[in-house]
Amino acid sequence: MAHAPATDIKDLAALAEVGAATGVRGGIPVRHVRSFLAPSDDICFHVFEAPSRDAVARMTELANLDHERITEVIE
Repeated sequence: MAHAPATDIKDLAALAEVGAATGVRGGIPVRHVRSFLAPSDDICFHVFEAPSRDAVARMTELANLDHERITEVIE
């Protein structure tokens, strides 16, 4: 089931939180850290902490979170 497009950062962050919780219940150790919304560009960024890019990809599939791409960053 696809989610209706959300335009409020609180709604978008809540979707990411639910996605992370769904991933954890599915055995994927992922944590939602933060979300950013750039409304003039119609784009939202979610920051997740996870052991790998693949773990985030599995979590988004399990939680049915739409995304254009997943980019791994190293701190």
